Amino acid sequence: GNSYSGNEDVMAAILRKFPVTLEMTVYAFLISIVISLPIGIISAVKPNTAFDYIFMFIALVGLSLPAFWLGMVMILNFSINNHILPAAYIEGNKLSLLMPALVAGTHLTASLARNTRSALLEVLNQDYIVTARAKGLSNARVIVKHGLGNALIPIVTVAGLQFGGSLGGSAVIEKVFNVKGIGSYVVDKQFLPDIPAILGGVVYVSIVISLVNLAVDLLYVWLDPRIKSRLKSQ
Repeated sequence: GNSYSGNEDVMAAILRKFPVTLEMTVYAFLISIVISLPIGIISAVKPNTAFDYIFMFIALVGLSLPAFWLGMVMILNFSINNHILPAAYIEGNKLSLLMPALVAGTHLTASLARNTRSALLEVLNQDYIVTARAKGLSNARVIVKHGLGNALIPIVTVAGLQFGGSLGGSAVIEKVFNVKGIGSYVVDKQFLPDIPAILGGVVYVSIVISLVNLAVDLLYVWLDPRIKSRLKSQ
């Protein structure tokens, strides 16, 4: 229906704000993948070493940092003091989305790195990894093809849930950087309160998370042929 404030179509308003939320989420997700996977792999290959302790401590710090505080610190250092990046989002300026994406990517990176480490550690202790090493395969091939390939299911699960949640709108980050996305839209409407707009936001989040979960389930079949064979047998 139409919102109480401005009598605008709720669906049209959500679709208008969706692209910037999608763009910020994709940037954050790509940043987290590029950083978290190598960190998680190194920590799993070298457990209980200095690298492992340092990386996991950094990941713990990343999980613990409040998004609004990290955003304020980045604005202070990169915008106010050094004038490197815009302090707020500017439509059409890709650089203005870099800091929001970095803040959102920090939590994604920390969680994915820890999950990658635990999933890969469990796989590297399996018998088929010992067999692959005994066959004379290189360490890199054993880790990437046999290890990471079989550890992708839990990694993809966590990544999909986080991507869907971020796509639903990171309200705190959007408010700090003045990004006119879905999260900021729903938060603004809560203070009125604008019931149709809030309901529209809730329905949007539900649909997005359901679609992302469906995509993750379909991805399972591609990642693990055993799932496909079981489905065919049924």
